[in-house]
Amino acid sequence: MDETDILLTVAEIGVALAGFASLAAILGRRYKDTDPLVNAIRLRGLLDAGLSTMLLALIGVLMLQIGGSSLWVWRAAGIAGLIFVSTIGTAAFRREKLRRHLPGFRKHVSKIMFFLVASAFAGFAVISAGFAGDYGFQIFLGALCLLLIICCTMFVLVIASLMSSAQDVDIESGGQR
Repeated sequence: MDETDILLTVAEIGVALAGFASLAAILGRRYKDTDPLVNAIRLRGLLDAGLSTMLLALIGVLMLQIGGSSLWVWRAAGIAGLIFVSTIGTAAFRREKLRRHLPGFRKHVSKIMFFLVASAFAGFAVISAGFAGDYGFQIFLGALCLLLIICCTMFVLVIASLMSSAQDVDIESGGQR
């Protein structure tokens, strides 16, 4: 696979995770121990990360199509990555304050997410500064993979908190809680 095919695949995965989680949020039920605001914030984070991953991958494809030196292509894509990840990190930090004391909030998962965002930021910073050399694509792809790991983790958290087993549903209330 060439670089364009790999980036298009990453874009498809990012948008698929965001889309499936949105569908699950519409159709699913929630566990009693998770506040709806926590789920809403998780879904927002998943949508932000998934759609940003898709856009960054497509920016990489666009830069490859424009042409130019490999260093310039990945440097420009890295700058876009810095902007996107800075926005994601800032928004996540603000949402963290909102949900910190709500039922269903997991502090250790939040710390891992911030570490992953910081790692992706560092990868994009290395590329943007021109330190990546011939490894610009590999580092860019690695940073995108970190964003996909964030998406997958948020996807699992959203799905796990929305889906309930049949024994949790109260039959007398018509399936409502």
